[in-house]
Amino acid sequence: VYFFLDIETKKPDKKLSFKEEFCWLWNPAPIGFYIVMLVTGIMVGALDTYLYVFAQETLKASITFLGHMNAASIISSIVVLPFAKYIIRYLGMMNTCMYLSPLPLYSLWGNIVQPQPVL
Repeated sequence: VYFFLDIETKKPDKKLSFKEEFCWLWNPAPIGFYIVMLVTGIMVGALDTYLYVFAQETLKASITFLGHMNAASIISSIVVLPFAKYIIRYLGMMNTCMYLSPLPLYSLWGNIVQPQPVL
């Protein structure tokens, strides 16, 4: 990600104390960002842990299909990477996190359902 984003940093003129250095964390934007990242991490952790068991046992999805879905997810993440700078610039950092974090859930839930076998 670092190679595709235009990052500029500024060094402060004077050394700040520990309290002054981290007082920006009490603004609503960083608090919201960290809450969104926490919820997204919990969601993705549960999804990665239990999705394949649920899909195989309850939805009767094949392992091959789940492998194809996993590969498509990884490939789509890699393809979007060069456009991250433009997406973040257009939507903003917080909106990007809010809109794009649940996308893996939507794509997997819609594609795992398979018809029941006829006996």
